[in-house]
Amino acid sequence: MVFLLDGIDKDTMTTPTLETTRLVLRPFDPTDWDALNAMMSDTDAMEHMDFKSWTEEQRRELFDAGVELCKQPNPDSLGWAIERKDSKEVIGWFWIGTSSDPTTDYDIDIAYALAPTGIMAI
Repeated sequence: MVFLLDGIDKDTMTTPTLETTRLVLRPFDPTDWDALNAMMSDTDAMEHMDFKSWTEEQRRELFDAGVELCKQPNPDSLGWAIERKDSKEVIGWFWIGTSSDPTTDYDIDIAYALAPTGIMAI
């Protein structure tokens, strides 16, 4: 079955780019690694997230999976890098959706994180 959302074929749709006046929510790109790794390594910014205790290798594995997920048609969830329009600085990320993978022990409903410096942009 093919679902259409305003002329978009959901079976072939990849993560779309969304824009506001000040921000761009766009698919993750490999060049986002340094900014997002720094944010996920910041124990203050990640106070309520598991990332604060993760190794760089664990964070990299999650990041690489997110980059690949953004390229997949009809993904279980959608993820975006949050970028300031004026400076092109990546200030966070946003995920929405669920996982159909039976080996996961959690569902992703809505998850986001903003770098402390990025909060003033929104």
